[in-house]
Amino acid sequence: MKTIEKCLERGNNFNLIRLIAALFVIYGHTAAVTGNGPNDIYLQYVGNKFIGGLAVDIFFIISGFFISQRGQEVHLRISSAKS
Repeated sequence: MKTIEKCLERGNNFNLIRLIAALFVIYGHTAAVTGNGPNDIYLQYVGNKFIGGLAVDIFFIISGFFISQRGQEVHLRISSAKS
């Protein structure tokens, strides 16, 4: 099982960002699930977006980074194989 310390040792903070985003989703849904949870503080102060929606955006951005990185790796392998 990976721990936060091991993720940080590798120099890859994407797992930590994903953990924080997952906690945002849980926090954002507490009022709806329990019926008496805290109001969304982020929505109250920023007034822009529900914190769960922000977390989903974070997940999509991180996925985009990984997909772009993988595409570049594949492109480099194809280019080097042709040479």
